[in-house]
Amino acid sequence: MEITTDPEPSVWYVLAIGVTFFAMGIGSLVFAGYSLSILLTELFDHSNLVNFDKGSFYMFGVGSTLITIVIWGFLSKMYNKKLPEKLSKLFYGVFIASLLLTFALPQIAHMTVNNYLEGQNYQICEDKSHRWLHAVTIVYGKNSACNAQ
Repeated sequence: MEITTDPEPSVWYVLAIGVTFFAMGIGSLVFAGYSLSILLTELFDHSNLVNFDKGSFYMFGVGSTLITIVIWGFLSKMYNKKLPEKLSKLFYGVFIASLLLTFALPQIAHMTVNNYLEGQNYQICEDKSHRWLHAVTIVYGKNSACNAQ
């Protein structure tokens, strides 16, 4: 009986996957940054309506995780599959931190924004807020802004 091994994927195939994951990571970070900038603008301008997009904070963790995986994989290829122990531990720590950040950051941001806005006499506008899976957009209104069209 002959034992066969699977051939390694071509360099172009690995490169295409790496570039795709890296682009998705950058896109996730850009989306999260854009959403954060909108939130901060509305907070600093004391807008009557403030939109909090909780889903975009998930995207920050997803983006950092994807970029970590791509850089880790690229360096592993450069070192011929064996990274130095210090570098490997560093990437492992960053990877775990990114995964934890994916789920912790949205909860922390939500509690922080909610507490701040309640202290500023904002209330949640149930009619303007919406939810789909983890994509939650909470709209806070000041005074009678929730009732205005």
